[in-house]
Amino acid sequence: MPIEVTDQEYQALKLLGIGKLTNSVWIDKHQAARIIGKSTETLKKLRESGKLLAGIHYQHTGRTSIRYNAYLLQDWVANQHDPNSHLQAIENWQRSLPSNQRNFNNPK
Repeated sequence: MPIEVTDQEYQALKLLGIGKLTNSVWIDKHQAARIIGKSTETLKKLRESGKLLAGIHYQHTGRTSIRYNAYLLQDWVANQHDPNSHLQAIENWQRSLPSNQRNFNNPK
């Protein structure tokens, strides 16, 4: 289930060379580095320091492959000096996941 983005967000991602994301918000390290305006090595340091969170900002998709959440990285850059706003974006993203949607066939 793709996450809805505004025209402005779509245009920003397109300018970064990401183009139209149809099935996923997960991108490779080169695209992620462009979003944050840093090198792939800095991206790795941000992961290792805990500034980017596993399962939120990135996920391991194989033994050596890592994918990054384009929308949350973009928000992280915009809100580096306002962590509470970024936490709100994380919560909104988590609520949008299919696993957090109400199942009408089997209500909780």
